[in-house]
Amino acid sequence: MNGNSHDAGPEAHDGRVGAVSNTTRSGDDIESTAQRIIESVPVELKAEARKLVTLATGFTGPTPPPAVLEEYERLVQGSAKRFLDDYFEQKSAEAEHRRGLQAKQLEYSREAQKMVLDARRQEIELEVNVRKRGQWFALTIALVLASAGFYALYLGHPGTAAAIVVTGIASSITAMLMGHFKRKQKSQEALDEP
Repeated sequence: MNGNSHDAGPEAHDGRVGAVSNTTRSGDDIESTAQRIIESVPVELKAEARKLVTLATGFTGPTPPPAVLEEYERLVQGSAKRFLDDYFEQKSAEAEHRRGLQAKQLEYSREAQKMVLDARRQEIELEVNVRKRGQWFALTIALVLASAGFYALYLGHPGTAAAIVVTGIASSITAMLMGHFKRKQKSQEALDEP
C-alpha cells in the first residue's frame, strides 16, 4: 500500500456498528483523521470507539515517503540523511557485488569455451591420427596382397593371382568408402547438434 492507511473502529450505520477504513495521503494528519472517525460514532459508543481505533501506516518501495523522512528528521536530527546514506551505500555494495559476479561468470564462460575448443582440437588430432594409421595399414595390406598376387603369377597360377589382387583392391575400396561415409555422417551429426 502506498501512503498511510488508517483502520478505525465502530461507526454507526442504521443502528449497526461496522469498521471504517480511511486511506490518507502522506501529508494528512493521522491524529485528525482518527479524531474525525471517533466523532462520527454515536455518543453512547464513543468511549468504546476510542479503545478500538487502530492506526496503521506503511509504504512500499525502497525508501519511505518524504513526509515520513521529515517526521524521522523532526524526532532525531540527522536520521533521514543517515537512512538515505545507508540505503545508497547498500545499493552501491549490491551493484559492486553484481558486477563481480558478472565478471566471474564471464571468466568461467571463457574458460568453458576454451575447454570446449581444446577438446574439439584434440578430437580432430585423434581423428587425423586414426586416418593416417588406417592409410598405413591399407598400404601394408595392399602391398602384401600385391606381393602374394605376383608370387602366384610367378608360380603359374594366373587365376589365383587375379583373385588375390581383385579381392585386395575391392576390400580396400570398400574400407575407404565406409570410412568416408562414417566421417560424413559424423560431420552432419555435429552440425545438427544445437
